[in-house]
Order: sequence, then C-alpha cells, then structure tokens
Amino acid sequence: MAEERAGVLILHGSHSPSVANERFQAHPELLDACVRLLPARISMEIRIALPEDAPALVEFFRTLYGETEYLLFEPDEYATTVDQQRQLMTARAEQKGGVMFICEHAGQVVGAAIGMRSNFRRTRHALFLVLGVLRQWHRKGVGYRLMTEMISWARSEGMRRLELVVDVRNVAAIELYKKLGLEIEGTRRDSRRLGERFVDEYTMSLLLA
Repeated sequence: MAEERAGVLILHGSHSPSVANERFQAHPELLDACVRLLPARISMEIRIALPEDAPALVEFFRTLYGETEYLLFEPDEYATTVDQQRQLMTARAEQKGGVMFICEHAGQVVGAAIGMRSNFRRTRHALFLVLGVLRQWHRKGVGYRLMTEMISWARSEGMRRLELVVDVRNVAAIELYKKLGLEIEGTRRDSRRLGERFVDEYTMSLLLA
C-alpha cells in the first residue's frame, strides 16, 4: 500500500521510505500504479441544517426518493415545496422538536440525518431517526459521520433513547447502525408495501448513558 506524506509517496511494507523512493525512480510504472491506489481527497462539511437550506434540501429529497425504495416516500409522493420545508424547519426549531444534520459537498447536500422528538413528556426522552444519503455518496463515510454527529447532539440534549426502523434488506445500513451501537429490538412484519409485495423492517435502538 502507499500513502502520501508531505508530498512524498511512501510504500507500506518491509521497505524503508528511501528504498521505496529508489524503487519508484527505477520503476516509474510502479509509482503510477501506487498513485492510482491513493484515495481521493473528498471535502465534506457536516452541520445543522437551517431554514435557509430549504431549497437545497427540497432538491436533495427529490433526488433521494427517486433513488431508493428503502425510505417512506414513493418518488411521486414527495411534494414538499421550498416554503413548506422552510416552515417545517422553523417550527421544529421553535418547538425544540428535534434536529437535522446535513452533509454538504461543493455546496450540494449529499446526505441528511433527521432526529424527531415527541412533544409529550412521557416520550420526550426518545429521538426517532431517519438517515438518507445519495447513491453516489454511499460507502464514503457520509452516513457514519452524520450519525455520530446526531448521537453527540442527542447526548448533549440529555436524550435517553435513539430509535429507528430499517428495511431488513438494507444490509449496509444495518451494519452501520450496529457499528454505532444500535441493537435490533424486533421485526415489524409486512410493515411496508412495495407494489404487490410486502417487506419487513427491523426496529433498532440505542440507549444513551
């Protein structure tokens, strides 16, 4: 494997940096191969969404619901306008009804994690979570970073319980949630309908100390 340190390409393994660089000079094709293995530098920003993000969020959700059947809406069912999205976010902030974290890249929203909180005292300690990431941003750490920010926020707010539902076929999401400490509590049988077939969902949760 290779990595770049201060502009110098280092070959991992039994060879020292100097020996590795001598090899690169003698075999430039090896250098080219190692450069291709280096991960691309991807800049992304995770932050709390604001009402002024409404236009970008509407565009994000329209794209997201057109890409996946793991979430609630059919593509033609999402009809939220920019004004409605802005009002929803303003109301959530005023009522302390939860939070939304977004991941941005080059000014585009590529992922979002939503935490929704009950207004009733007996269930206000729990936060219901929804996570969505655009398909081209899968397996780039977006979901993990969004969820870790959400968990940190929940702890700072004194939340006790985080919960979500996930399609039993969505193996990548299930593994992510397990990695973050969530556990499967049970199965919601035939909880959603996709055309003429029904699918199950897992209920997963995390209790915060």
